[in-house]
Amino acid sequence: MRCKLRLSHFYNLARVWLIAGALLGLLSPASVAARSAPAALAGTELSGTRFNIAQWRGKVVVVNFWARWCTPCRAEMPMLSAFARLHRAQGVRLIGISEDRTEYAAKVGKIAGRLGYPNAMLAQLSANSFGHPHLLPMTYVVGPSGRVRAVLRPTDKPLTESALWQSVSPLLAKRP
Repeated sequence: MRCKLRLSHFYNLARVWLIAGALLGLLSPASVAARSAPAALAGTELSGTRFNIAQWRGKVVVVNFWARWCTPCRAEMPMLSAFARLHRAQGVRLIGISEDRTEYAAKVGKIAGRLGYPNAMLAQLSANSFGHPHLLPMTYVVGPSGRVRAVLRPTDKPLTESALWQSVSPLLAKRP
């Protein structure tokens, strides 16, 4: 009886760690997507233009999840905008996905309008294999094959151009 109790305690502890890892973003939908099917993300940009990242196959796609109330998200936006402009000719595409509720679409649009890359609302996506991010900001790098190749999780500092480039540049070399 005592061994069974210890064994069940071990399984309960393992479950707690698994749930905690998922909540902290250590186990994300993208980690599974990287090993399976190409990433799916489609919907309507805030500008009204329809998009589907499947159309960007052969390019490197950076998907950034953010929210208007997220200070670290807003801190990295100027860098993301500059990065998107600088590397567009090399085949890099960037799309922002706001986690804000749809009633804040006008406020989100005002922020996104100052950026050099398209944005959409998470709640209005028609396809999303990335799931709902557990932490913000969360940035995914999708390779030319359409599979997630890097997940850049938040730290105590905003994402830097150097860190993003380290994930993107090897994928540009592998483009068909």
